[in-house]
Amino acid sequence: MIEWGFDNAHLEPFEFGRGWSFSRTAIHLVEPMQMPLIALPEAWTPGTDGPVRGELLKVDIESEEDFEDYRGKLRAKVLLMDDARDLRESSNGPVTQRYDEEDLEERMQFQMPGDGPDEARRRRFRKRWRLRQKLNEFLSEEGVLAVLEISSRDSGLVRVGGGGSRWPDENPGPPSLVVAAEHYNKLVRLVEARKPEEEEGKRAGEDDAGEDDEADDGRDPHAGAHGSSPETVDGGPNDEAEKEQEGEEPAEPVVVEIDVGARFHDEDLHAYNTVAELPGGDLGHQVILAGGHLDSWHGGTGATDNGASCVVVMEALRKLDRVACIRFASVYRSFSDVEDFSGAIREVREK
Repeated sequence: MIEWGFDNAHLEPFEFGRGWSFSRTAIHLVEPMQMPLIALPEAWTPGTDGPVRGELLKVDIESEEDFEDYRGKLRAKVLLMDDARDLRESSNGPVTQRYDEEDLEERMQFQMPGDGPDEARRRRFRKRWRLRQKLNEFLSEEGVLAVLEISSRDSGLVRVGGGGSRWPDENPGPPSLVVAAEHYNKLVRLVEARKPEEEEGKRAGEDDAGEDDEADDGRDPHAGAHGSSPETVDGGPNDEAEKEQEGEEPAEPVVVEIDVGARFHDEDLHAYNTVAELPGGDLGHQVILAGGHLDSWHGGTGATDNGASCVVVMEALRKLDRVACIRFASVYRSFSDVEDFSGAIREVREK
């Protein structure tokens, strides 16, 4: 920047929190079948310290009141936090496409949609984010192995952001991953396929309790009309051990294996804006802000959010000394790690 003729090139620190990085992710369905799954860890969530296995459990936690429904039931479990969702139909067009000049002009007029699947997802996200810290603490106390959420994109695309916490004094919770929608839906179907058998076992247990209360003739309340034993009573066994004794297959748990290598970086709790000035001439008291932001996530390369714009601004400013108008105003360049220029604008107004 200095070589390009800019003045006062420097880094401006701001409080951000600790850094985070990950080196590997592997997640597999191992029971009742084997299958590799597409997933990425959420930023600022811990790794697993090697491969771990746990049974899947679908939960519905929307508020602190829901904690009590699961207290004591989550140890060593891998939680499915979202419902399965419908995939977008192919009639909506391809997942990706190349735009020509006319298409790009039309996109410039694009109006953001209102309520819909994406808006509902955003509302759920905001609600869960407000609950985040208390949920992290609860899941850690309960010994949850890991948390899985569904991607908001289809066709195997994983849209992942941050979870856990950026601050060293806050509990980041258990490892948390976002799973491709197609694979997440399959996991939910497998877990829900076991529910009828589990509910049948619960109902059978309730019926047995009722028979105990009603038995008053000294006979075994579990005996059939001809004195049959509990194992041969009509309706069959109601627990997995009895099923095995009778030669029936018990309902298999749905188990996944997860291996995430991730770490926190506490060496510096600041992020930095890169700032430089290109002084103007006659109207040097006027200021033009030109910039882009670096807001890429680990699921992508950072080219579109927003490396491409940073490169465009850099190239434009590099050539500004060849344009006469640069002599009539001052230009500030700021490649910020946040999208909000309000702080810079306030500074300019104060001057």
